[in-house]
Order: sequence, then structure tokens, then C-alpha cells
Amino acid sequence: MTPLSLETRRVPLPDGRSASALDWNGETVLVDDSASNALALYMAFRDGRPSEREQAIDVISMMFVDPDAAYLACDYSMHEFGRLVRHVARETFGIVMDPDAAAPSEPDLFDLEQDAPAIRTSLRMAYGIDWDEARDVISWGEFLALMASMPIETPMGARMYYRNPDNRPKPGKHNREQVAEFDRLAKLLALEEKGSHDDAGDANRAMNDVALSLCAIA
Repeated sequence: MTPLSLETRRVPLPDGRSASALDWNGETVLVDDSASNALALYMAFRDGRPSEREQAIDVISMMFVDPDAAYLACDYSMHEFGRLVRHVARETFGIVMDPDAAAPSEPDLFDLEQDAPAIRTSLRMAYGIDWDEARDVISWGEFLALMASMPIETPMGARMYYRNPDNRPKPGKHNREQVAEFDRLAKLLALEEKGSHDDAGDANRAMNDVALSLCAIA
């Protein structure tokens, strides 16, 4: 994903949401990168759609505030439009629309469904953010940055800390109890069988199908 920039311009929408302004071929394209829309996109494509063409149509309508304006910015070239869609998927939502892309190797730290109560509570505890008020205003990138900085004192921060094997103390003669306590909490707070990165992996596979479908349409 493209790192957050202080130069990124967010545009308020009439319905109270906001979108990011992307310069493409000298034209401004509004990308619906709100946290709520990104969450809806992941959930919608995690398990796939009936057909690849329907996937392509759905993802285009979800990514852009005005798909027709985005298509116009590509001079009505389906090939260029496919390039734009793949760029937004990768740089805005972190979804690589490449059939040969490697699967994510990061550990499963949170799940958007299983951890929903902890995420809501922790956003409020750490930042004073009410998810229902912020979800349409903050971007997906901002949400991920907040999650990455979640203090361990919060329910979600503790979950992510103990789910990360890199945080496990290196066993030695004098810290057996510390290691045992880490392992106990890691087991207690572990995700159920399917974690957030599995969700992202499924979304990646579904979006790969979308990329192929876009190429077929072009």
C-alpha cells in the first residue's frame, strides 16, 4: 500500500463520507477509500461472487465515487481503466491483483469479524474514536495505522501483541515463567481457525479473478 502522505487530499462527500483525490492522467479521480467501504469490499470479495464479470462490475462500483468519471479519466480505454483499477486495489486497499503474487507471510494478528468488539473498544480507549462515527470519514490506511499503533494496554493491543511470535521472549535459564506466561496468553488470545490474513488471502484470490475478468472485457 502507498504510505499515508500529508499531501493526500481528502474530499468531503454530500452524504457525510469522505474520499481521497487521485491524480490520473491529469484528471482527479475520487477513490472511496473510507474504512467502512474498504471493510465492505473485503467482506464482499472474501468468499467470491457468482461470476468473474460480476466481480469486476462490483469492485469498480465500490472503489470509485463516480465510476463513469474514473473511466473518463482513462479516455474511455478499458486497458487503461484496468490499470487504474489494479493501481487503486494495490495502493489504496493493499490487494495485489496479480495471479502470480505471493501469499501474505505476516502472522495473523487480527480478524475483522472475530475481533470486532475488541477493535471498537480499543479505538475508543486508545484514541477516543467511536467506530460508528469515524468509519465513513477516516481512510482505510488511517485505520490500519491506528491498529498498528494500538497500545498493549487495550484489548486489541494485547491480542495483537501475544499473537505475534516475534514478541515471544527468547527462552533462557532465568525466564521460564515469563515464557510460559507468554505462551499461555498467546493460546488464550489466539484467533480461531480463520484469521484476518486468511480473509485478505481470499480477497486477493477473488480480486485476481477480477483482474483477469477486466483483461477479458478489454
